Amino acid sequence: MKHRFPFNTFNFTSADVFLFKGEVQQIEFSEPLLSGDYRLLQVDPELADQIEKGSSLTFRGELDDYPVLCTKDTTYCVKEAETSNTLLVLPQLDFTNDKSDENERILATRKVIAMQSRYLELKKINVVSSSRLRELLRENELQWDADEQADENMEQNAKLYAFVHHLVPNTIYLTNIVSYLSAVEGYYRMLSSIYRDQLLMELTDCCDDDEEPDIQINSIRLKTLTEALQRRNPTKEIPSDAVLWLLKAHCTVVNGLGVDCNISESVFRISEGDETSEFALDERAVCRSKISQLLRAAVRFEYSAFEKLIRQMLPEGIEMKASVIFHFDVLSKFMRMKITN
Repeated sequence: MKHRFPFNTFNFTSADVFLFKGEVQQIEFSEPLLSGDYRLLQVDPELADQIEKGSSLTFRGELDDYPVLCTKDTTYCVKEAETSNTLLVLPQLDFTNDKSDENERILATRKVIAMQSRYLELKKINVVSSSRLRELLRENELQWDADEQADENMEQNAKLYAFVHHLVPNTIYLTNIVSYLSAVEGYYRMLSSIYRDQLLMELTDCCDDDEEPDIQINSIRLKTLTEALQRRNPTKEIPSDAVLWLLKAHCTVVNGLGVDCNISESVFRISEGDETSEFALDERAVCRSKISQLLRAAVRFEYSAFEKLIRQMLPEGIEMKASVIFHFDVLSKFMRMKITN
């Protein structure tokens, strides 16, 4: 109802009470009203059930961003809306009369503690942009040639980790998107393009190296690859999560129960201590990454030169098929392509 009456308008005299049976609820307005202490939130049945079960809700976003409301697996856009009615907030108001004796007359006072004509309207977001998260992660990319000190970067990484968790929507989305963005776990640092290129080059070189007989294009094991990378780069500490990203991005699982790969969620995990899972190079993924690396150096090539360079970059047994090139834009008789995610 709209409030058009002074406080304490609905008062009953003793004579008035005898006109009613059962409980009579008298509404009074508190002084002062605490309208500024409350926000009304519109929820759908699914969200209402989660709230009743005690699930956590988190508002996220910077001061200059539109806020979002996040559950563990869902993100809602938040918009303030105005209603033509004034909504009354009462801690208690009975809608049924449970008094057994109808002749008993009770006068109960119900306090209105706040009034609101605005509420927060929620709209479920089905597709969440990753552009802002990508920008944040690129501010502190893990570089291949950088001489980093863990202690010096720990504070910056921790801040980035906390900032990402306050900015990015639901937890499942965060897990999925860091996998897609070539970001390793822990502090969610993105691997630079040079770092990714170098890791893949190390992997393909190992496949062609006679001194690495245990690494073949159709037989790669996590422990074997990790040890090979350490031998080939004795002065560099390669994070284990970076090796896991390399396998996830460029290989398929051919044998092993220690791998949990959910394609629909883009989640990739290898059980701790698992050393038996066997992988094989994904020809298509390797070719796309090599093409991307080549095009970052120069976006325009004569096709014959381009094809020759790609063959030199691929390990023996991997060929670049025409179907891979069809996913890039060919603008002229000279090939000019753009890598897009």
